[in-house]
Amino acid sequence: MKFFVFAFLSLCILACRDAVTKKEYISPDILFGELFVEVQTQQIFEDSKTFADAIPKFKAKEILLKYTQEKNKPAFDLANFVSQNFTFTNPPIKIENKKGLEEYLLEDWKNRIRKPFDDGGSLIPTRNIYLSVSKYSNELNYGSNYYSILGLLAAKQNILAKNIAVNAVQLVQDFGYMPAGNRTYLFGRSNPPFLSFILEEISKTNPEILKFALPQLTQEYQFWMSAQDKDESLKQKEAQNKKELAYKRVVFLEKNNLLNRYYDPLNTPRVEVYREDLELKKINGNYNRFLFKNLRAASESDWEHSSRWISNLQKTEQVHTLQIAPVDLNALLYHLEKTLAKAYKANEQPDYARSFENLAKKRKIIFDTYFWDDTKGFYFDYDFLNKKRSNVYALSGVFPLFVGLASENQATKIAELLEKSFLMPGGLSTTLNVTGLINDAPFGRADLQWIAISSLRKYKKNALANQIKARWIKTNTECYSKSGELLEFYNVINPEKNTVKKSIKPTKIDKTSGILYKLLKE
Repeated sequence: MKFFVFAFLSLCILACRDAVTKKEYISPDILFGELFVEVQTQQIFEDSKTFADAIPKFKAKEILLKYTQEKNKPAFDLANFVSQNFTFTNPPIKIENKKGLEEYLLEDWKNRIRKPFDDGGSLIPTRNIYLSVSKYSNELNYGSNYYSILGLLAAKQNILAKNIAVNAVQLVQDFGYMPAGNRTYLFGRSNPPFLSFILEEISKTNPEILKFALPQLTQEYQFWMSAQDKDESLKQKEAQNKKELAYKRVVFLEKNNLLNRYYDPLNTPRVEVYREDLELKKINGNYNRFLFKNLRAASESDWEHSSRWISNLQKTEQVHTLQIAPVDLNALLYHLEKTLAKAYKANEQPDYARSFENLAKKRKIIFDTYFWDDTKGFYFDYDFLNKKRSNVYALSGVFPLFVGLASENQATKIAELLEKSFLMPGGLSTTLNVTGLINDAPFGRADLQWIAISSLRKYKKNALANQIKARWIKTNTECYSKSGELLEFYNVINPEKNTVKKSIKPTKIDKTSGILYKLLKE
């Protein structure tokens, strides 16, 4: 498989278009250095993200020069200095009287529409209008795009849905991959590769989009296979020959087999949660010298703060995302390979089509070896450092059904486990209950409800799918009825506890709103 993959990816590199020339974007921690660290560590703001999103009033060099000249003066006030040199924008929000749930969802989308603009800070302009992660934010989130598009298409808002898809394609074109969001500090990491699903949905009303976006779809694959150019492909080959366990996002296994993992090249605190990451480092001491790198990889997974990445559940700091080959990521890449095979065939490029079909077949052949536990009847992440499967039951184990990798027998076993153990009064639990400081078991997420519902339908487990759907809609409806808002995560074990505190702004409800509208309109 090793020679096959490298030879093929070398051909694909030549097939992709050159990226559009863009201005240089620099993350605020790099741009402002010591000033950034001081603002964050002195807690000038309640959270780390506020300053990460700040808009400088002057050029960075001017601000830093003033800071150097003034910082040691007895009367220097850091908070005052920041207010004199930065601005902070809040998106305009229309306050409306309480509406019915469907009407609220449509109004929420209106509040989250953003036009392309360069604010002079960390925000990166897109090609077209887009949906922000919440009405209190300005940035988009790659991990949410697919779920937003499902809702928009159900609402017959096809133009906005297509704009979101085109933005994703353009970001891949510009930067070689789809960043987790259009903020400079999110560069270096992506989110689970849903571009093939995004384009698949849009192609139902715009059949030509797969052909139009074929080069970018290939670029996304190269990014995850750590083969974006010939030099990177050679370095990956060298790493494998040296018997290293992984190279960037590629994991080397026995018999020259390959899987993938989440990854981030940086080993520094995440800018948007800078203080929080430093606190974890204090707790951790010197145990995990790649702590920040592991935390960044967990962010790429879109499963932050999850027991999936904890090697010792009694200590939150023992995050080891980098040594895990995740079952969901590898299932999504199987779908990407199948989609590329289909797209190249439609584009009358049979050699490329066959190559991607062969890559998908090879991934399918080894998939069960590493992820399936027949005794437990479920798919688990694979710890390639310790050469064993994880013992954490998580809804990531449903993704093989979502992409058609599971057999009928496997699907039956998974459905039985979902109904017996994951299904709670408010919907499906993200994981099963575990003992430790990190416990995402009480909570349910909209995207995972949809993955499970859609997967069960594919294998004709419609009764269970409908049961999950009904409970999830009820959870959302009751929360909205009590508080007039929706949440990103819900307590599915005790759904009566779900409410929104007036002092807290709900964030990242784009998955919630998209999936909820989709389910309501079925």
